[in-house]
Amino acid sequence: MALGKAATVPRPFGTGTGKKATGGGVLSSTRWPQARIELAQSVWGENQLCPETAALMRSWTTVLGLDPAMNVIEIGAGLGGLSRYMHLQSGVYTLGFESDPALREAAETSASQWGLRRKTRFASFDAQNPEFKGVRPGTIDRALLHSTLPKVRNPLKLVAELAGIMRNGGQILIGEVFLKSGAINDPLLSAWQDAQTHRGVMATVDDFEAELENQGFEVHVNADMTPEYCSAISQAWTTYLAKIFGKETSVKSLSAALAESECWMLTRRAMKNNVIEFRRITATLRQ
Repeated sequence: MALGKAATVPRPFGTGTGKKATGGGVLSSTRWPQARIELAQSVWGENQLCPETAALMRSWTTVLGLDPAMNVIEIGAGLGGLSRYMHLQSGVYTLGFESDPALREAAETSASQWGLRRKTRFASFDAQNPEFKGVRPGTIDRALLHSTLPKVRNPLKLVAELAGIMRNGGQILIGEVFLKSGAINDPLLSAWQDAQTHRGVMATVDDFEAELENQGFEVHVNADMTPEYCSAISQAWTTYLAKIFGKETSVKSLSAALAESECWMLTRRAMKNNVIEFRRITATLRQ
């Protein structure tokens, strides 16, 4: 698979040497101003933006058998909290791809503050044209994909690109939102997509799994984690809103919190109404 001209990358890139890899085209604007980033961390925890990394995927990484010799990428890195967790737990070096420039900059700043700038690195990711420029074909041992698919214009191309950069025997761990079969014309889907930071083309889990298999992946786990996802949303926001209503809070801060919580409650409602679902998928490339 042709991935275009590669930038200089360490080999293995986890050695912390060489130049920083670059990703796809940088988005010119952000949907994550500093105030929203701070609010999200107040809800989900330090360097966390969502239940994927705050409540679910940390425990799932144990199945990956991470070790420092591996090349690991994270797609949807956000503020870099999961990358940092994996490094601190296993010593693995990571390269995180993030489409939002403000989040990517914040992740790099946090990595520097933790002394992990050369161990948890970050690159841009173009959700309109998903590629992994700067990563050589057949070099990735483990990949984590989350918080990304609803933004991607061509989810099946993303699978093909992943297959191109992974080693034979490499494993991928996915925690993503998928379209429920038959829900493509549901008005609630349109409302949910309008509330998201970027609007992509939604895929059903059946179509996504079929493309994984078409690209040579053997799927081991395809589990519906929607109840756990909804529970994490409810628990985090109930705790946070109870905390801020119990103290003096500016009207501006309260309004921002309520607006953000409405977006998450819309996600929960769309899941409860069988419009979207959250799945955990693990697969190994067998070529």
